[in-house]
Amino acid sequence: MFTETSNSMAPGVLDAYGPSWWVTSAFFFITFTLWNGLNVLFNENPNATMDQKNNRRAYALSVLLISGIIGFMALSRTFDGCETITGTLLGACVGGLWSIIYWKILDACGTGITPDVLQIIQNSAPSRSDKVTPIVCA
Repeated sequence: MFTETSNSMAPGVLDAYGPSWWVTSAFFFITFTLWNGLNVLFNENPNATMDQKNNRRAYALSVLLISGIIGFMALSRTFDGCETITGTLLGACVGGLWSIIYWKILDACGTGITPDVLQIIQNSAPSRSDKVTPIVCA
């Protein structure tokens, strides 16, 4: 559909400069985990004990470290010739933008609680009272 119609063996414009689905999907996941980890890291619960806050920071920092390693591995595909630099940058922008939009949709209910989609803070939150507070919109 998007390939050249001539009989030449030269690659089409999208083949040379467009991102692959793999790069876009990888950067969607990488950016989503980074964004979620950063929001969990910087939005502390004021009712948590110091031990719970330290556990929460440790979980968030480990997610950020793993995301950075996966991001480096995704970028390394550019250096072995599997992806072009332009395609990688475009895939990173498109995948990153869509992941942040998706995260914002999950955060749209406005409860004031960070939507912990990756369950970083599931076990590190303070003990619950009788009131049930949703993590994301039901």
